[in-house]
Amino acid sequence: METIASIAVAAATKGSTGGKSMELPRTKPAPEREIVKFRLYVADHSPNSVLARANLSTLCALHLPDQHEIEVVDVFFELRRASDDGIIMTPTLIKISPLPVRKVVGALRHAESVMAELGLATATA
Repeated sequence: METIASIAVAAATKGSTGGKSMELPRTKPAPEREIVKFRLYVADHSPNSVLARANLSTLCALHLPDQHEIEVVDVFFELRRASDDGIIMTPTLIKISPLPVRKVVGALRHAESVMAELGLATATA
């Protein structure tokens, strides 16, 4: 004689489909966020270069968490590369991707202005 408890256990282990495997509806994977790639040209440890590094790190942490890459290039050690990228002043930030490529010169003090200049203002709205 089956008890209510044994019937409940049997039903729980078989599921509501009578022992048949039940397929769950498939969900679409979350769209991957596009990584924003930056290249920051600096002049060693000059005050504006140090400030630009700090401001860019803060901007990315607040507005692009886990979806950014920052490459720092010191023009004193890679002058040819800076020249090839058309860098005539430091600090200069280049947004490499997503396209279009954009440049901002300066210490990056105003996050909202920097985001707008880089074409990223709509990404955080």
